[in-house]
Amino acid sequence: MRDIVKGEIVCSICGVAQPPAEGCRCCGAPLHSRVTGSIGKVWGYSLTAFFWLIPANLLPMMKVVKLGKVYQSTILEGVINFIHNGEYFIGGIIFIASILIPFFKLGVLWFLLLIPIVPAFRSYRKVGIALYRFISFIGKYSMLDVFVVVFMVSFVQFGELVRIEAGPAVVPFGLGVIFTILATKQLDSRLLWDR
Repeated sequence: MRDIVKGEIVCSICGVAQPPAEGCRCCGAPLHSRVTGSIGKVWGYSLTAFFWLIPANLLPMMKVVKLGKVYQSTILEGVINFIHNGEYFIGGIIFIASILIPFFKLGVLWFLLLIPIVPAFRSYRKVGIALYRFISFIGKYSMLDVFVVVFMVSFVQFGELVRIEAGPAVVPFGLGVIFTILATKQLDSRLLWDR
């Protein structure tokens, strides 16, 4: 892979660097030097993510059927149960990955959107870039809670004695995380340096 020469545009579809043109010479996709409509897309995706994360945290994430009795727990109730049972590490990991990180990412995205708009925030550009890199890095760990539930549903079954099922919060949580990832990907970090 060669270095990008000044004035070239990288295709957002295939990643090939080339001189500005109407379309990509490899895949034919339209070329843009900036993410078009970045601010609107990020607001739309992040607000959608926020609205999906509310029911994801209020509805049960997991349902355990034990000797005919049904026990349901939300994400926070699951964290509290782990902590009460002395499983501080697992409870902490699930709290960080399932509650703290999604809402932290949304807060950072909204902060980053204010930097080019609010003059008083422009002095936080370097902090904003560092936060943007951080939320881009941690995005891949956002689905941890869903993976834990799927793992338990798949492997922890004891016939009629204990049965574990995914709760109704799995779908809204997954959608919330997906929209958060989309919002992060649509943010054009060069906006932070625009006047």
